[in-house]
Amino acid sequence: MKNEQLSLTLADARKRRDAGIAKSGEHAGSDWRAAAIASIGDFVRVKGMTPFLAEEAREYAQRRGLALPPDGRAWGMVFQAARRAGIIEAIGYAPSRSSNLSPKVRWRAAVS
Repeated sequence: MKNEQLSLTLADARKRRDAGIAKSGEHAGSDWRAAAIASIGDFVRVKGMTPFLAEEAREYAQRRGLALPPDGRAWGMVFQAARRAGIIEAIGYAPSRSSNLSPKVRWRAAVS
């Protein structure tokens, strides 16, 4: 497995990433995805232009009663859908508590 991962091209790695995001997002169901995207919209209205990490928006959604998806990776599809819908935009990276301080995308409300 490790040798296989080392020989992947960047394009192949992106395809595998996108396939994994799509699979986990589809498994969560369209109702959950729609509720999660709406929750991100609510969250950015509260945050304004203050940058945030996905973990903050996920915690917000859970505090307001959004069920956990069957696979936490489903949030990847949700954040990409919110980005494509013009709700949020990526502005860099920051250390994430939920990933042992690994850098994760830093988001903010999209500038219109």
